Amino acid sequence: MKLMSNNISTQYEVHYGDWDIDESKIPDENDPLYYDYECEPSTELDIRLIKSKIFFSRAAADNFAKKLLKKRKDDKWLAYIEIKECICKVVDKLK
Repeated sequence: MKLMSNNISTQYEVHYGDWDIDESKIPDENDPLYYDYECEPSTELDIRLIKSKIFFSRAAADNFAKKLLKKRKDDKWLAYIEIKECICKVVDKLK
């Protein structure tokens, strides 16, 4: 019985992420401005907030990415949106 599959498929992944907080600009707790401070984004990605969504057509991935970008147009926290074309092959079938 052959367990390996030679089926290859193409999928499109939309990856997007946000910037981390710039902790260097947070005032000291004793500073009167501490409670009025609005967090600023840093130049580092917040790996906890990186997300991805898989699509089986380029058009669907493009559509999702464009809607996401339009929704977050003026969002200073949006770090990036990218679409990747991935060739997928089954390398092991467990059951």
